[in-house]
Amino acid sequence: MIGRPLRLFFAFIATKILFIFKPALKVIFKNLLISSIIIIIIIYSHNEFLNWSTTSGNIEFLKLSFIFKNVLIFLTLLILFFNIKKSKLKNDGFDRFRNKKLRTTKEIKLGKK
Repeated sequence: MIGRPLRLFFAFIATKILFIFKPALKVIFKNLLISSIIIIIIIYSHNEFLNWSTTSGNIEFLKLSFIFKNVLIFLTLLILFFNIKKSKLKNDGFDRFRNKKLRTTKEIKLGKK
């Protein structure tokens, strides 16, 4: 009874710690989550279409619906792959400093910007 909430709490803490050390994983996780939701919606709507077609007796577009469902899932996975591939983060831990203008101690003391 208490084991499940405790496991969920530790999983939440572990993901927060992981995202601190690997910030690019947050983008990848977000892309995976969105793609998973889209695929679940595609499968659910296809299942509803199958239920409707068997109930109504209209099986005219069954073959086309399977092709359409698989093409949509393939496109979703392809877009996910290219989104992860084109990530601008280099995953070395210095991504937040990469585009900043860093100044030396001498520049700081002289007040140069």
